[in-house]
Amino acid sequence: MKTTTALLLILIILMPESSAACTMVYGNGWQGCAETPEREPVWHDRWGAVATDGSTGAFGAADTVSGRDNAVKKAIKQCTKNKGKNCEIRLIYRNECASMVSGKEWDFFQSAPTTEDAESIAMRRCQGKDIDCNVVYTRCSHGFST
Repeated sequence: MKTTTALLLILIILMPESSAACTMVYGNGWQGCAETPEREPVWHDRWGAVATDGSTGAFGAADTVSGRDNAVKKAIKQCTKNKGKNCEIRLIYRNECASMVSGKEWDFFQSAPTTEDAESIAMRRCQGKDIDCNVVYTRCSHGFST
C-alpha cells in the first residue's frame, strides 16, 4: 500500500502541467484528455444619445443603452417629457463619452474617448463661435466584455 501511494505521488509530481489542466473527452469511440481553450470575450456595445428642442430649450439624453435605436428613443422621450415639442437628436455616440457645451447663442455637442476630451473639444468649438460657454452635460457609455 505504501509503495502504491509513493508511486502515485511520484507520477503526480512528474506529470506535465498541461496534463493537469485538461478535461476528459468521450465520444466517437475515443476518450482522452483535451485542453479546454479559453473562451473569447464577448463585447457589448453601449450607446448614448442627446436630443434637444431649440424652440423650448428642452433637453433629453440617454447613456449606457444596449442599442442605437433604444438610445435615440430614450433621449427623444426624455426631451418630450421635459416639455419639448419638436425634439431632435443632436448627437449619437457608441462606447465613448459625450459632452454638451452651451454658449449665449449656440449649443455644441461632441463625443470622444474620454470626458475630458469631449468637454475640451466642445468648449474650444464654442469659444471659437460664441461667448459665455459652459459645460452643461457630460456622460459616458462605455462598452464592456464578458
